[in-house]
Amino acid sequence: MENLINFNDNKFNNSENSKAKFSATSLKLIALIAMTFDHVATTFITNKVLYVVFRCIGKLTAPIFWFFIAQGFYKSRNIKKYFFRLLVFAIISHFPYMLLSYNNIIPFKHSVLNQTSVLWGLLCGLVLLWIWNNKTLINFKFIKITLCLFCCVAAFWADWGMLSPIVIWIFGTNNHKKYTHIYLFIFVITLHCIFYIFLFDLGYILHFATLFVLPLILQYSGLKSNSQKFNLKWLFYLYYPLHLYLLYFIKWLIP
Repeated sequence: MENLINFNDNKFNNSENSKAKFSATSLKLIALIAMTFDHVATTFITNKVLYVVFRCIGKLTAPIFWFFIAQGFYKSRNIKKYFFRLLVFAIISHFPYMLLSYNNIIPFKHSVLNQTSVLWGLLCGLVLLWIWNNKTLINFKFIKITLCLFCCVAAFWADWGMLSPIVIWIFGTNNHKKYTHIYLFIFVITLHCIFYIFLFDLGYILHFATLFVLPLILQYSGLKSNSQKFNLKWLFYLYYPLHLYLLYFIKWLIP
């Protein structure tokens, strides 16, 4: 959700790669479209086949924004403003998320999972990267690791739970080793799916669809946009809560 860094040796972001097709704006727009498919499915679709297809498409959304949050941490000119933007929109998005999911805004009435939006998880991931890279903690490894684990625990109640800060950390570290990112991402997603399937519900098998994002990320050009004429920064912040309110309103209108 923020401007991105071009790591010098990271092939994820090699703007000189003539084969790369997607700018940051292109990938984020794909994420918004995929997210809309996902939320339309959970709100309106009853056909099982169509539901599964739409939800699998929707699973592209979270990892795209995990990827960009991780890189945005390094590129942001003012990390404090970046933090507060995410915090504000995490708070704003809580209400439409809960209304659409549970028809109320008070968490923990129905479950301990998915009690606020994914933006809270993105915020926790951003804070985790800040702690991990904080120079004042370089000689206090135990404190640093403890605080990072706390960020993961703090994200547990959000949509996607602790997976958000963990994957953001994966994308935000070892920046010169492209395949390390890939292998760790696949490994963590696999563990996540197995754990949630056995502990909660077989439906979490759909989370394996997040792996389909890898070909898209590998086609990232490292460019913010293919055109300098359009600045869609605020669209990527506003679209999430606004489309949730719209879907809730439509749901409320339909008997």
